[in-house]
Amino acid sequence: MWNNIVFSNDDKIDQIEILDLFKKLSMTSWFCTLKNGFDTQIGERGCKLSSGQKQRINIIRMLLAMKYHPDKLFIMDEITSNLDKDTRELAVDLFREAFKNENMTVICISHNEGFDKICDRKILVKDHKFKEE
Repeated sequence: MWNNIVFSNDDKIDQIEILDLFKKLSMTSWFCTLKNGFDTQIGERGCKLSSGQKQRINIIRMLLAMKYHPDKLFIMDEITSNLDKDTRELAVDLFREAFKNENMTVICISHNEGFDKICDRKILVKDHKFKEE
């Protein structure tokens, strides 16, 4: 299961770090109810997960990638769109921490509140025109 989260053989990331992110995004209690816990098969493309659960796993992947590969360009398109308000706030707080790395470049596309308060620049796209706010 851990390799499905990390998508690499990056030995810098340990299971405790991954579990901590699952806990911060309120995912551990759900996984613990499953017969095989974190070793449960979740199906091809996560077909046994809700859209919110899939999105939280993708958030965990993104946060790990940002931490260990800050030199990359990250593009997040509606990364919190399937989360409820409380979980979205948890995710935005985690991204706020990640964004403290000043050498990182992240493009966030979102219709939801949160990212507008933690990004350095905000560009509104309306009627095929760009306007910096």
